[in-house]
Amino acid sequence: MSTSTSAIRWAEGIREKHAGQQLSRLIARLYSHHTQVRAGQPGLSSWADAEAKARLDEAVILIDAGLTLREDENAGSRDCLRRAAELLEWLPPSKSGNQDSDTTHLLLSAAAYQLAGYPARAYSIIKIPFKIGSHSNILRSFLRGMFHEVEAEILNYWTMFARVEEEPDHTDLSQVSRLVIDETVSALGIVTAFARWGDDDRLEAAIDKLDAVRAMLVRGRDQLSWLLAKLTSVFAKDFVRSSLRTLLRGWESSLSPDGGHALEQYVRLAYTTGRCQAWPSQRAGINRLLKEGSFALCTPTGSGKTSVAELAILQSVFGRAEASLSSVGHEPIAIYLVPSKALAAEVEGKMSRIFRRLSKRRVVITGLYGGSDWGPADAWLTSPDPAVLICTYEKGEALMRFLGPQFMGRVTLIVLDEAHSIRFDGDYIKLAKADSRAFRLESLGMRLLGILHASNARVIALSAVATGIERSLQSWVTNRPEGEPVAVDYRSTRQLIGKLLVNKAGDFEIHYDLLDRARLQFQGSTDTPYVQNTIPKCPPAPGWDQGGVEVSLRPPLLWAGMHLARDGNGTSRGVLISVNQNLGTFAKDCLKLLTETWAGLKVPDFFRPPNTAEMVELFERARLACGDIFGQDSCEYRLLERGIVMHHGGMPPSLGRLLVALVTDGVVNLVIATSTLSEGVNLPLEVVLIQSLLRSGKEMSAAEFANLAGRAGRPGVSSEGQTLVLLRKPEKENWLTWKRYNELIAELVTKSSLLGSENLKVSPLAELLTFLYGQWSNLTGSQDVASFHDWLERTAVDDVTSIGAASDALTAEGVLDTLDSLLLAAVVELEQANALTTAEDALKKLWQHSFAAHVGSSDQLRDIFLRRGLAIGNTVYTDRRRRRNLYRTGLPPRSASELLALYPAIREEALPGTDYAKWDKPRRLKYVTTMVGLIGRIKRFEFAAKASRSKVNWQNVLAWWLDPEKKPYDPGPDRRADWFKYVSHHFYYLFSWGIGSFIGVASAEAQGEGQSVWQLEDWVRTGLPWSVFWLKELVAWGTLDPAAAYLLSKGLVPTRVQAQSLAAAYYRSEWAREGEDALDPRSIRKWAEAEVTPLTQVAQSLESIVSDVNLDEDFTGEEQERWRVLPIQSESGTHWIDPAGFRLATSASPVPEGEAASPAKDFQLSVPRAKVESSPYL
Repeated sequence: MSTSTSAIRWAEGIREKHAGQQLSRLIARLYSHHTQVRAGQPGLSSWADAEAKARLDEAVILIDAGLTLREDENAGSRDCLRRAAELLEWLPPSKSGNQDSDTTHLLLSAAAYQLAGYPARAYSIIKIPFKIGSHSNILRSFLRGMFHEVEAEILNYWTMFARVEEEPDHTDLSQVSRLVIDETVSALGIVTAFARWGDDDRLEAAIDKLDAVRAMLVRGRDQLSWLLAKLTSVFAKDFVRSSLRTLLRGWESSLSPDGGHALEQYVRLAYTTGRCQAWPSQRAGINRLLKEGSFALCTPTGSGKTSVAELAILQSVFGRAEASLSSVGHEPIAIYLVPSKALAAEVEGKMSRIFRRLSKRRVVITGLYGGSDWGPADAWLTSPDPAVLICTYEKGEALMRFLGPQFMGRVTLIVLDEAHSIRFDGDYIKLAKADSRAFRLESLGMRLLGILHASNARVIALSAVATGIERSLQSWVTNRPEGEPVAVDYRSTRQLIGKLLVNKAGDFEIHYDLLDRARLQFQGSTDTPYVQNTIPKCPPAPGWDQGGVEVSLRPPLLWAGMHLARDGNGTSRGVLISVNQNLGTFAKDCLKLLTETWAGLKVPDFFRPPNTAEMVELFERARLACGDIFGQDSCEYRLLERGIVMHHGGMPPSLGRLLVALVTDGVVNLVIATSTLSEGVNLPLEVVLIQSLLRSGKEMSAAEFANLAGRAGRPGVSSEGQTLVLLRKPEKENWLTWKRYNELIAELVTKSSLLGSENLKVSPLAELLTFLYGQWSNLTGSQDVASFHDWLERTAVDDVTSIGAASDALTAEGVLDTLDSLLLAAVVELEQANALTTAEDALKKLWQHSFAAHVGSSDQLRDIFLRRGLAIGNTVYTDRRRRRNLYRTGLPPRSASELLALYPAIREEALPGTDYAKWDKPRRLKYVTTMVGLIGRIKRFEFAAKASRSKVNWQNVLAWWLDPEKKPYDPGPDRRADWFKYVSHHFYYLFSWGIGSFIGVASAEAQGEGQSVWQLEDWVRTGLPWSVFWLKELVAWGTLDPAAAYLLSKGLVPTRVQAQSLAAAYYRSEWAREGEDALDPRSIRKWAEAEVTPLTQVAQSLESIVSDVNLDEDFTGEEQERWRVLPIQSESGTHWIDPAGFRLATSASPVPEGEAASPAKDFQLSVPRAKVESSPYL
């Protein structure tokens, strides 16, 4: 029935009056009261019960208006339902202690959030179960979308209340009430069966039954019960439409038989983890996946983009044989590109947990974190198994160079995460030195896109902060300017931004300024909601006020963080203290405050040691690994023991992954971190505390601030996230920070710095070409374009003798060197592919795949690109072999030429490593030090004289790092983190790059003009010992033992000392005697797989249970012989019920403990055999 025009006008008027961006003064009062009560405070002193009743009435009117607009398919319905949900969520608990009314309000709020399209908020607001035994918990789990919990609650219900089979006395309200509950539970059981198995034969009848319950209650006196029944019925219909079961129906036809099984396993895994309901952005992404082709998915942080990537990967690696088999005859590969090692580690953990449970067939999941080489941990890449590779942009570049176009023929999917990283950030020094991450991404991306578009592979770009460049990203990854990105403005949580004020006496108050980037001001006023006394007064910290404002704010910052991590109600929440500079001194001060200044005070109980076996093991592994890397006397270790994770960019991915797991699993709630956790790493954080609005001495930009704020309020954790900037009160105490804060608020509201700015659309390649012309003009004093073109076509920049002061990256030749790194790669890859096209046509096509071409770059820039590209092979680097060797180094030509000049000396020093396995530690250390020193002679890889602000000898740092037992030259706890950052940058990153470049040249020389995929078996052709192959792993993991490095790289042991102890057994084993060299990585891998047990294994009972039963139903005439059943225990045995609650059979024996309510088991009743049989659900 269509909605009348007058009803629509009424509903739109309600939306405009009550559900606008700004809160009315009355609603703002409710929110202020709510925030204070939530924090354990009394609330507003002027609050009256009548206000709560008025806001409840307002919520009911909004729901009515929202449903009216919904029937008319009016988008305004979401605004009404969202505001109604907020009002119901914020209502204070009943003073009379009427828990039923409080429960109803929360359930109504969750239902309204679901219908408004905010399922994550519905999930969060009713995390805590209601009183035990209450049937309201069935509705609670249902409205949260947690259907495996619905199943358990329904079993509890039918265990306590046998289904009433007789017709009730309709004059007896208790009997009628029981009938309503029974029929509701029965219908929800059918909907849950659909979610679990896809059974839909009774689904329509169940939905009708829920609607009938609503119709019955409309005649009752309890308006809210009727309203809840109405919303529950509507949500049930919505769920069926938005469930993964429905959205993925029909996908099997595009998948292999293994793929069909994997898809079902994926949906079942989603059921057991509460993810079987697709969110709005996920639905949009899944719908696009059903179509062929690439696309950009641009939705806010926490909107579920990763699930879309997971399904795309499943499509890719489990596609139909004729569709997925690559051009080189092997199984497909999906590559997941990320900007940082920390994010690679997080994505690998997620993908591993999911894909290793989907199929019995081997699918390789691994993270290739850094460096630009190819090493032992990567050697399996040439195996024929389908694979998912998670790697940084640098590692993706290495795959292109080492494994060649033939290997890339196996790639059927590229997922480009954090795709907004393509935007030029304004750092011309990094751009000119080829150190710009954005330039690396564009360089890699344009070459990858050229290859993949020709093979019809798919590219999916993911971004949470692509505001202003969504269409450009879509155009780039599809090479079609007319395409539309998948852009959904769905925010899973409310985003609050405000200031945490503290005066010199230590008193706190919170002022909220923005809600979802709209000013949180009362209508007709500049006032904003504020909360006083949510944090107890900060105790004195003598001496801290002598070090300036930033230092004086450290005690209140830590004090606030500890209290917010466990509030006055005892609720734990994830809190990030974001420290943009001086992290080490901040951490040291935190320890001093906890162990000395406040030692005699009662501090908040923000950390409770884990008490489950799994969590204890996780914490112990993290503690051991942290002690191994930083020492037990370090800030990192001592803070961790006190329940505070300290995270920074210098950490090895293995440790970073463990620390992230501690926070994700709720073992630790308080995190002190640098910006590494704002660059795409997802943690369950509710509050972000910002210490300073300066970053590396510069003011934080609005984009950086917005990205950091996006870390707060993760889906499933809470319905809102808070970002609070700590400011001293009064304002004059730190007026510059106040000023920048107010500017950021204004920019976020107007989005002036995030939307519509042409600067954000500038590609790094376009900017490099523009900068090149400008530097040439400065060099020559000329602006003559013809002369510039002549210079482009004849200038070579790889003369080693000219490298020195004149090679400053900001000179014209230095900038040209960076451009040549891209063009040289493109030319050599074209030659390797034996493409039947001219160089000019190939370069034109390559330009078309650049981001520059899709943001409107001028023809003049395109002409510069083409001219220099043609000159690469024709006049600048005319020797094909030299071009290939320069390319295989992965370096700009100047640095590559330095390496080629050193190549004979490096090779000569490398050859004695044949006997490395037999050497003692001093001999091994000398060998590694020599190799590291040779690479360090190249200007790009030379060693800094300081670690942070202290002078260091790089040989001492290396010796300290490679000997975890004796730790020679140990700098002490205060400088250890600085030394590890030195290790991370100079050895793990730069040396790995340099030795990888050396190996690249060696493999190119061994391969000659051949175009086959380079494989592990080809190593012997280089004439180099295996010790060279392991060098990167040794410096990466901090050991002189290759077998120990392998164990650490696979996460088989938590510490280096343990790895070295375990590795000793390898050299005594028969595995080490196989072949000619004990360091052959194939032998080490075989040994580890056969002899070393992983630290954690998922234990799952696969034992089948068979029970003889007595049939309780007459199945005469039923064609169906097997029925899905669920067990409920009784004193006499086990009753077997169908999902609707009807008792079908009874067995005398009980189901084993833990099996009855376990989603891991399926039970089926065989009617002919009178038996119930079990099988694993997953």
